[in-house]
Amino acid sequence: ACEKALRWRWALQSLETTLERHIFVDRTLLNAVISAQEKGSTWLRAVTLTMQMRRVFGCQPNVVSFNAASSACEKAYRWTSSIQLFDWAKERSIEVDTISGNALLAACRGARRWCEVLQLLEVFFVSNLFLDDLALRMALEVQLERGDRGDR
Repeated sequence: ACEKALRWRWALQSLETTLERHIFVDRTLLNAVISAQEKGSTWLRAVTLTMQMRRVFGCQPNVVSFNAASSACEKAYRWTSSIQLFDWAKERSIEVDTISGNALLAACRGARRWCEVLQLLEVFFVSNLFLDDLALRMALEVQLERGDRGDR
């Protein structure tokens, strides 16, 4: 509900109240708060909460947690944070999916990091991951944007 209404502050306050009252916090609640942060364009809070889930709250982040934080990075054009978060997820064996890959590609594309987009597409292709219509459209956009200049 907080996510849909763009009420990211209220979502954080609800989490704090839950913790103060020693009510059990599970991954579903945390994912909702992370998603609300993503919708509220508070990328750093989304990333921080995702990375602290296990240590602070005792539950393992999953693909939903990762995708919400990654999408928050994308919207803020934080391509380096998006790549770092992706590496962090892979190190922790958090399964990633097409949404994960597209958010990472979009963050790099939004920051006009053409070389990184193409490198990621190659990695995804070789790994047999993430290649859907959106990823292929991004590859085409990068090539068109680069044009004949051969920008890297």
